[in-house]
Amino acid sequence: MRKFCFICVILAQMTYANSFLGDPYKGQIYYKYFIAIQTGVNGAVFTKQFTKQEWQKKFENKGELFFEDLKLSKHGIDNEVLTHLEAFCIYYAKDSDVVPSCGN
Repeated sequence: MRKFCFICVILAQMTYANSFLGDPYKGQIYYKYFIAIQTGVNGAVFTKQFTKQEWQKKFENKGELFFEDLKLSKHGIDNEVLTHLEAFCIYYAKDSDVVPSCGN
């Protein structure tokens, strides 16, 4: 019984830790309201520019390369929004089979 409880606690902690990762669907909404206005490009085209690994590199160090390389303004984008944008970009990356439907 103790082993069972221990396993349940470990699984609960793993689930709790994963809840801090970004949500690609929230990222899609943030993209529409923060980034699409600056780029004039819909989300499907934007996310397919880079692979998952390239997007991960762009979002390192609080997204410095993301803003610098893509010439985007940080205005209104805090760490929480950036986490969701990262999840959005990685989820729909060039080497992903998923296609976003942004409505733009």
